[in-house]
Amino acid sequence: MRYIDLGPIELHATEEAIAKSGIPTLMLWTARDPTVSLGYFSCAEEEMDMDAADRLGLEVTRRPSGGGTVLFDDRQLCYSIVVPQDSGILPRAPRPCFRKAAQGLINALEDTWGIEAEFAGKNDVVARGKKVSGNAQTNKHRAKIQHGSFLVDFSYWTAAKVLRIPAEKVEDKGIPRGPVVDMIMARVTTLKELLEREVPLEEAKEALKKGFEKALGVSLAEGSLTAEEEAMAEELAAKYRDPGWVYRR
Repeated sequence: MRYIDLGPIELHATEEAIAKSGIPTLMLWTARDPTVSLGYFSCAEEEMDMDAADRLGLEVTRRPSGGGTVLFDDRQLCYSIVVPQDSGILPRAPRPCFRKAAQGLINALEDTWGIEAEFAGKNDVVARGKKVSGNAQTNKHRAKIQHGSFLVDFSYWTAAKVLRIPAEKVEDKGIPRGPVVDMIMARVTTLKELLEREVPLEEAKEALKKGFEKALGVSLAEGSLTAEEEAMAEELAAKYRDPGWVYRR
């Protein structure tokens, strides 16, 4: 299976290009710029403060996958698994697919740093009772696209300024209603907090790579995008930048 360390990219155009090419791929990436990512069904006006995002200079994008609105920045390491649906690497059904991908993150936490973790809720990985990874998936061009975050570090204050989080959503998880930043900090943790030290992204990348190899039962070979994929991603990027896509709901 191909492994690509892409660094900062325009994610969804790249994912779709790989889905079209049919090459089974694991990508690790970071956000090119701090970005508010809307889920496919999200309403921008309800789930984010657009004036705050503008003041803070944040990009706004919409994922082709579901889930809520989240903040990405270069403090997080994220992954994307893009494989043909008939490859056998990921299950076709959503729940087993989430579980298998989550196991890659769990392996990284447990095998590299000795941190116990588990799959929880619909699509989260939890360590010491707090979310350290959120995940989402979709299907395109007969391929499964599974992607998610790994919170090496996180700007709670930026998230609190721009994300609108209904109190009911956190109360359902046993978190008391309060200031947004307190609700986020009660729900979310980071690798930096779990280890009580700074964690270089390269350390986290190596852990995730090994964790996914074990979970997916594959051998990863370093690779790069083909010229055709790069051209296709450039062509598709306009679709994902289009305000009609980003703010359509």
